[in-house]
Amino acid sequence: MYFHPRVYLFIVLLTSGLLGGCGEHKAPNADLKKGGFSKDARKKPMPVEVQVVGMAPLLSLMQTTGTLVAGEEVTLQSEVAGRITAIRFEEGRPVRKGDLLVQIFDEDLRATLEKLKVREKTAAEQERRQRELRTLDAISQEVYERTLLELESARADIRVQEVQLTKTQVRAPFDGVVGLRQVSEGGYLTMGSPIARLQSLNPIKMEATLPEKYLPALRAGDVVTFTVEGIDQTYSGTVYAIDPQVDPATRTFRFRARCANPGLRLVPGAFAKVQVRLGGRRDALVIPTQALIPDLGGFKVFVVKNGQAEAQAVKLGERTDAQVEIVEGLTTGDSLIVSGILQVRPGQPVKVLKPASTPAQR
Repeated sequence: MYFHPRVYLFIVLLTSGLLGGCGEHKAPNADLKKGGFSKDARKKPMPVEVQVVGMAPLLSLMQTTGTLVAGEEVTLQSEVAGRITAIRFEEGRPVRKGDLLVQIFDEDLRATLEKLKVREKTAAEQERRQRELRTLDAISQEVYERTLLELESARADIRVQEVQLTKTQVRAPFDGVVGLRQVSEGGYLTMGSPIARLQSLNPIKMEATLPEKYLPALRAGDVVTFTVEGIDQTYSGTVYAIDPQVDPATRTFRFRARCANPGLRLVPGAFAKVQVRLGGRRDALVIPTQALIPDLGGFKVFVVKNGQAEAQAVKLGERTDAQVEIVEGLTTGDSLIVSGILQVRPGQPVKVLKPASTPAQR
């Protein structure tokens, strides 16, 4: 095919220009390393904040949930059957120990008691006369003892009848608040039938659970704090009982604490958000939790050595929401990097901005 000389020259020049441009072009990221940092960036010191590792107190603050329980609770019942002649309490109102709450018909028992008292009076008079005759040796000892036995039997029957009368009265066994009643005046009450529930609300109890690994750390006398829905106040209670048995289904154990409730604002059955402080050591090597970096098989931190960041594997002990105990990997005086740890690389130069001492325990 024939080309005009000028066309042929134009094609040669165009081809030479394209090839020359391709040979001089460089990829924009050719100088960047695989990790995303250029050589110049890796040589530039990175500003970081450090904390001098030291000993500090450590208290494990555990979060759990609990339920409020009445200080004392009982379902009021009658020991005898009979018709209710009087109800002496108001639902939802406080009562005192010993207050009469329910009276059951007892006229028949009182009539029997009066009869027994007459018998006892007659037996007592007979015993007095026989005793005088015995002093004069007018009767035998056997006759006098028989009369004395009749007197003691009459008195015993009176005591039995008086006990039966007390069973017709349902009284409050302790100070508390009576719930809703399930009986009415004039109704027939069978033995053991529930009348109402009586609960002692001051002090009130709080029951909660913790994982089994904390069983050795919790002690009677430890203080717990909790809040309940609808009340803008934090309450504190003292642990008084710990269940030594671990629930095999949940691997938790139960404990109870007592809390003052003078205004009776806390009620049984309420849900509680509980905080428990466990352990308590004065010589723990602690660091902030944000300084930890998850690593294969454990955790690591970055420390400053000779102006560079160095990775250090650590072994953890107890931890809270803000601090963690280091049992292996760090020593007192190490300079721990606490900021920018996700951007720091091993061997990278660093510039310390804010040296700090060990933070106070929360």
